[in-house]
Amino acid sequence: MNTTKVVWPAAHFCFYGTFDKQQIVTECVFTKHSVDKYDAFLHTIVDTLCMQVKELELELDSEQKRHAETVKTLRKNERRLKELLFQSEEDQKNQQRMQELVERLQNKMKAYKRQEEQANMNLAKYRKTVHELDDAEERADIAESALTKIRTKNRGSFGKGYSSGYSTPRPSPVTQFSGLGRQRREDPQR
Repeated sequence: MNTTKVVWPAAHFCFYGTFDKQQIVTECVFTKHSVDKYDAFLHTIVDTLCMQVKELELELDSEQKRHAETVKTLRKNERRLKELLFQSEEDQKNQQRMQELVERLQNKMKAYKRQEEQANMNLAKYRKTVHELDDAEERADIAESALTKIRTKNRGSFGKGYSSGYSTPRPSPVTQFSGLGRQRREDPQR
């Protein structure tokens, strides 16, 4: 018999010799036992991997839920941000309108102050003119009473004597002074 080297794939040994049925059966039993051991080991690994996959799937589900909640919160915050930006723009527009209104009111106040100053100046001029008018009327009254005295004096001297036919020159008529539409008051003594 020739000796050949046979390598069994499941076994870790080699043998030289003739093929023997008993030896092959033993080898098969040993191989089956090794395969069973590896199969149990693989089942354990597969079961462990299945549990890890289930755990990872549960983690994935919870992460997906958290992600969905985060996206939902993000969208809610984005809406809120848009609302706040819109509100900010509206507030800025209102502030600009208020500023324009304040400027217009300040301009009106300046115009009213100028008008008030002008009115005060005109009132002062009017009072000065009224005072001057009263002074002029008083002077006119004094002048008129002096003129009346002179006329009375002249009439008295007229009756005393001048029979030569000559008469004293007649005084010119006195016109009454009126200023700014006001008539001079009549003296109650006349």
